[in-house]
Amino acid sequence: MNEPRFRTIFDHTFQFIGLLEPDGTLIEINQSALDFAGLQREQVIGQPFWQTPWWRLSTDSQAQLRESIAQVDLVQFIRYEVKVCGTYNQVITLDFSLRPILDGSGQATLIIVEGHDVSDRKQVEVELRESQKHYASLAAVSPVGIFRTDAQGDCLYVNEKWCSIAGMSPEAAHGQGWSEAIHPDDRARVFEEWYQATQTDQPFQAEYRFRTPTGTITWVFGQAVAERDDTGNITGYVGTITDITERKQLEVALAEEKELAQVTLHSIGDAVITTDAAGRVRYLNPVAETLTGWTAQEAQGRLILEVFQIINEATRAPAINPIDRVLAEGIVTGLANHTILIRRDGQEFSIEDSAAPIRDSNYQLIGVVMVFHDVTQARHLAQKMSWQAIHDGLTKLHNRRYFEDKLKLMVKTAIQQDQQHALCYLDLDQFKVVNDTCGHLAGDELLRQVAKILQQHIRTVDILARLGGDEFGILLDQCPIDQALQIAEAIRQTLADYQFVWQDQTFGIGVTIGLVAIDCNSLNATEVLSAADVACYAAKYRGRNRVQVYQKDDAELTQQRQERHWIIRIRQALEANRFCLYRQLIAQTQTPDASGNHHYEVLVRMLDGSGKLISPAIFIPAAERYGLMPMLDRWIVHTCFSNLERTLNGSSTDVLHGINLSGTSLDDERFLDFLKAQFSNFRVPPQSIYFEITETAAIADFAKATSFIQELKQLGCRFALDDFGSGMASFAYLEALPVDFLKIDGKFIQNMTVTPTTQAIVESIHRVGNVMGLQTIAESVENTRTLETLQTIGVDFVQGYQVSHPVPWCSSHGL
Repeated sequence: MNEPRFRTIFDHTFQFIGLLEPDGTLIEINQSALDFAGLQREQVIGQPFWQTPWWRLSTDSQAQLRESIAQVDLVQFIRYEVKVCGTYNQVITLDFSLRPILDGSGQATLIIVEGHDVSDRKQVEVELRESQKHYASLAAVSPVGIFRTDAQGDCLYVNEKWCSIAGMSPEAAHGQGWSEAIHPDDRARVFEEWYQATQTDQPFQAEYRFRTPTGTITWVFGQAVAERDDTGNITGYVGTITDITERKQLEVALAEEKELAQVTLHSIGDAVITTDAAGRVRYLNPVAETLTGWTAQEAQGRLILEVFQIINEATRAPAINPIDRVLAEGIVTGLANHTILIRRDGQEFSIEDSAAPIRDSNYQLIGVVMVFHDVTQARHLAQKMSWQAIHDGLTKLHNRRYFEDKLKLMVKTAIQQDQQHALCYLDLDQFKVVNDTCGHLAGDELLRQVAKILQQHIRTVDILARLGGDEFGILLDQCPIDQALQIAEAIRQTLADYQFVWQDQTFGIGVTIGLVAIDCNSLNATEVLSAADVACYAAKYRGRNRVQVYQKDDAELTQQRQERHWIIRIRQALEANRFCLYRQLIAQTQTPDASGNHHYEVLVRMLDGSGKLISPAIFIPAAERYGLMPMLDRWIVHTCFSNLERTLNGSSTDVLHGINLSGTSLDDERFLDFLKAQFSNFRVPPQSIYFEITETAAIADFAKATSFIQELKQLGCRFALDDFGSGMASFAYLEALPVDFLKIDGKFIQNMTVTPTTQAIVESIHRVGNVMGLQTIAESVENTRTLETLQTIGVDFVQGYQVSHPVPWCSSHGL
C-alpha cells in the first residue's frame, strides 16, 4: 500500500473514512473518525470493525455488520445508519457505507468505510415527524375546518372537521371538488371574493353557505392566507372555515325581533323615545316625532332636554324630566301630574308618561326608554267632567252638590271659629209664567240672565249656585245677618225692576228670598238649608217678592203651615178627583211623523179649586217632600189601567204606556202588591206597560229597586231608567239594572246642539245602551236641529214639543 497516498486521502476526506481488510479488520482511520469518539489510533487499529469502541451496536447488529462485511464483495455496496458514542458521550448518528476495492479477479482486496454525521438531519426529521404528528392531532380535533390549496386554488388537504361541515369526503374535496359544497346562490360571489383577494394580495374572508348532498344548509365563515417560498412566490393557500350557523340563526332571530320591535314601535299609539346613558336621543317612533316636532334623524344624538321640553300646566315652570331621574336613580318613574309638552313649533300637548332604565346583561344602565301619550282631549274632557260635576250646565253657576259641600265647610268654620256667614235661598216668582208661555228655550234664557244679574251682587269669596229649577242659593262669606239682609234686598230690588224680553213679549220677574244666619248656633248644613227653604216658603206664602229672615219660632209655625197647606191641597184634590192624566207621544226617531207610533208617557196634572191647572213642578216636589207620592202614584196607576181596559179590550199590546213611579213608592213595601192587584183587577196586558223610575231613585236603594223591577218583569212589564246621566254613577249601576229603555236626561238633549261635549255624552249613552240591548229615548226634543242630530246619532225614540205636546187623556177619549 502506498502509505503517503492513503494518508493524503484520509487527511482530506470530510467526516469519516477508514480502510478494512476483507475480514473486517480496521487497518486505517482518519482523524475525523477518531475525533467523533475521542479515541487514539492504537485503540482501534487492528480491531474488528464491528467491535470498535465507538459503536453502540447490539449483539445482533454486530453479527449483521460482520456478515455484511463478509459478503461485501458480493453486494458491492452496503449502507448503514448507526449511532456512535461521541467524545463527550453524545450520541451521533452516522450514515456510512461499505464499498469494496476489487482486484482483477473480482475479489475484495480492501473495504472502504465512509460515513457522514447526520445527527442534525435526524433531529430535524424527528422534530418534523413530531410536528407533523402534532399538526395532524390538532387538525383532527380542531373545532374549525382546515384546508390547503395550491397556488391555483385546487384543494390539497382538508381535515375531518371541514368534511363534517361540508358533508364531503377528503377525496371528493380534492382539486376543485371542494367548490361543489358551496351553495349555488353563494358560489359566484365566493369565487369573485377569492379572486379579488388573490389579486390584491389580501387575506380572503367571507361568509357563505355550504349545502350538503342531503340538503342541509350550513353557514360558515371562511378565511385563507397565502403560503410563500423563500423567494416570496405564492405556493398555495391555507385557511379555515368556522360553522356560524347558530350565530346566523341568532342574527336572523335578532333581526326578526328587531323588525318586530320596530314595527310594534311604529304601530303603537304611544310615543316612544330612547336615550343612551348620557341622556342623548337614540330613537323616536313616529308618534314621538309628531308630538315633539323632531324627526328621528334630527333628534339623533341630541340631549333629551332639547327634544323633550315639558312644563307644569299651572305654573308654566320647567318640569322635572323623568329621564334625568331614571339616569340618576335607576328606577322606573313617571311624569308629575298636569305636565305639558311643548312641541318644536310651540304647540302644547297634555301628556302622561313613564320612563324606565335599559340595562345590559351585567345590569349596567345603558340608556332609558320613555313612553308617553297625548292626553290633551282626555284631560280636557276630565276637566270638563270635573267642571260639570260641580257646575250647572245651563247657567254655568255652581250646582247644588258643590253648594252643599261649601255650606258644610262654612257651618264648620262658623261653629269652630265663631264666624258669621249667611245663606240666601232664592226662588224666582214668575219663571213658570215665562216657561209655560214661551217654552223651555225662553225659560233657559231667563235663568242665564238671572245668573248674570246675581253674579253682579256678590263678591269673589261668595258662592252662587243654581240649586234646581228656578231656585238659586248664595253663601255670603264673613257676612253678618244685617249686612246680608242689605245684599238680599238689593238683589230683590234689582230683579223686581228687571224686565225679561222674549220675542216681543216682556215679563216682570221678581224673586222671593229666604235668608238665614250661619253662626256658632247653627246645628249643621242640612238644618241651615232647610231653614232657608222654610224662610223662602214663608216669604212666598206672604205674597212673594220679599226677603224673609229666618227666625226659629216663626220657622216652626211656618213649616207646620206649609205642610198642612200642601197635605190638605193634595188630599182634597185626590178626594175630589181634581187630578187628571195627560199623555205625550214618544215617537220613533227616524219616522217621528209616521203613523203607527203608539208609545206614550202618562203625565199627571192637578186642578185647583177654580179648575186652573197646577204644574207638576209645583205639587210633585211638595208631595215627595211630605210623603204623599205613594198615594198619588196609586191614583195614577189605577186611573191609567181603567182607561186602558176600556180602550185596549184586554188584547192589544202594540200600544205602550209609560208610568212614572217615585222613589218613595219604590220604598213602600205594599206598593208592589198593589201593582200586581191592578193587573188582576183590570184586563191590561203587562206587556203594554212599562214603568219609569229615575236613576236617583234606583241607586238610592239599589237592591230594593232591582228586586222590584225583577218582580214586575216576570209578569211581562218593562222598565225605563228616567233622567239617565243626571247621576254620578250611571254606567257603574246600569249593567246590573234589568231595564229596557234609557231616557236620556233632558238637559243633555237641550244642550247637545250647542256643546260638542254634551253631544258626545249623548252618543256615548246611546252606544252603551245599544251594546247592552237597551233602547234609548231622548227627552226634551224641542226643535228640528235637535231631532236631526238625534236621527244622525241613531237614538231610538224621541219625546218633546218638536214631536208632540202633552194632551189630555181620559176614559172617554179613547186611543
